[in-house]
Amino acid sequence: MDILPTSNQSSLRVLSSIPESTFPKFVKCVFGMLTREEKYMGGGPIEGIEGDCGGKEITAKAHSALTSTIIAFVRTSSTSESFTQYLEDVPLPPPQIASVVSFYSQCYAPLRSLLSHTGTLPNLSNSSKDTMVGFDWRLDYRVRSSGTGENVPVFLCRFRVVDNGGNERVEEMEVGLSGMKDILYKVKQANKALQG
Repeated sequence: MDILPTSNQSSLRVLSSIPESTFPKFVKCVFGMLTREEKYMGGGPIEGIEGDCGGKEITAKAHSALTSTIIAFVRTSSTSESFTQYLEDVPLPPPQIASVVSFYSQCYAPLRSLLSHTGTLPNLSNSSKDTMVGFDWRLDYRVRSSGTGENVPVFLCRFRVVDNGGNERVEEMEVGLSGMKDILYKVKQANKALQG
């Protein structure tokens, strides 16, 4: 898959070191944390199964690798079949692949829904009379910990909104470069509409 670094498959190999008896619970916890749905939490947070997974370091590496892979596949609307093929290329044992793909299929819709709200404008429609009275932004960079690859620009956007009662509140969100371009485009369109 082009959107994942080539090193991702080697990172996923750490999943093989998680015992077969613990692996389904681990996967359930990962999907529970991603979907924020209690039914997938597996009876507790992932910290509760670190000992069964081979320790904190292995659990953290496995969690990170699996989470980034799941998000990339959901974000690109990838099928279970393409996800299966990717995991086979790692390679992972068939029971582990079956466990991950089973949860991927079950959680795909909730994850797509969550991702569809990531990087979008905050919901300012609590009342039809909400008015945006201010917009501030700051540019930060996420620095890769490995020292390789590009640093990623991240914009912190702050919207000041006043409701019909005169109460001001602040809505904040982080967006990438494409999200900031989208915001600026919408501001330009609104400005044209007001002037034209």
